[in-house]
Amino acid sequence: MCTMTVVMPVLHAQDTYGQPEAPLVAYRAFLEEQQRQSAFRILDKSLETEFWKYYANDSIHSFYPTGSKEASQSFTTLWWLLETPP
Repeated sequence: MCTMTVVMPVLHAQDTYGQPEAPLVAYRAFLEEQQRQSAFRILDKSLETEFWKYYANDSIHSFYPTGSKEASQSFTTLWWLLETPP
């Protein structure tokens, strides 16, 4: 079982831990920092590898091309206000 009692706005995490186009990088950095500070821990060690796989394995995610219009709008414009929603 994973337990975490941390509330963190996405944009704050990105500003602090990574580029706006890479929220997974920001979340992973945040969680690793919290783990080092003992504010976050995975109680069932058998689930730890699978948990971190989500943040470490880019092949399971899709990304907008770096520098694309979509990437630049992805965290500045609400998706339903885009000219062409994803």
